[in-house]
Amino acid sequence: MIILRKPRSGSTIIILAEVPSGNMDSSNQLYTTAYRYKPGKISVFYNGQALHSPDDFEETGGYKQFELKHLLPDSTDELRVTYEVDGCYGGSPSSCLNEDDHDELDHFFIDLVDTPTTFSGHSGEYVRVNSSETGVEFTTVSGMVEEQDGIESIPNGASSLSVSLPQNFSDSDYTVTLALENKIDSVPSAYAILISAKSNSGFDVIFSGDMDSANYSLNWIAKEE
Repeated sequence: MIILRKPRSGSTIIILAEVPSGNMDSSNQLYTTAYRYKPGKISVFYNGQALHSPDDFEETGGYKQFELKHLLPDSTDELRVTYEVDGCYGGSPSSCLNEDDHDELDHFFIDLVDTPTTFSGHSGEYVRVNSSETGVEFTTVSGMVEEQDGIESIPNGASSLSVSLPQNFSDSDYTVTLALENKIDSVPSAYAILISAKSNSGFDVIFSGDMDSANYSLNWIAKEE
């Protein structure tokens, strides 16, 4: 059972994907909600399929129950309800949905309709908005990398160098800043540098000539756009 909004004066309280109480024994058709719902503000889902009132179910029991018209759920079926809470009713304070009630409810992220359905197989991943912008998804931590850097030794005589990123970027749309360094040779040669290839896992550079010493290193910074 999930509450999308905490109760406060004048606010709407929604219970999402609650499992109603009632025997699912192929004969029972009467089920009870945890809190009283506002008339006309309850949705019933049978195995993921939305039912319609009053054709498929009837609001009853002082708007704390509903009765199925045709279906006879058994233990293999799934019955869920989403409804707007009607707040306090009757003369007893215990009939109100208050802050203490909210704290006692179970809150499951994966019960939301626009989230993944399981945590299994997603260890170490994080949540991001999906590409269609209709919900969220789990993805690898490498996608969070925005900037990384390093220093690569360049062999004597090398005319090119391949650099592997410590962590993959989500794509190859990143910029690279390069600089050659040689603090050992008294009069080091100057070389131009050109990026010749780039992927989400690394990039290749070529030099304007063959390195004339083993004392050169390539300083690089890669930053995702």
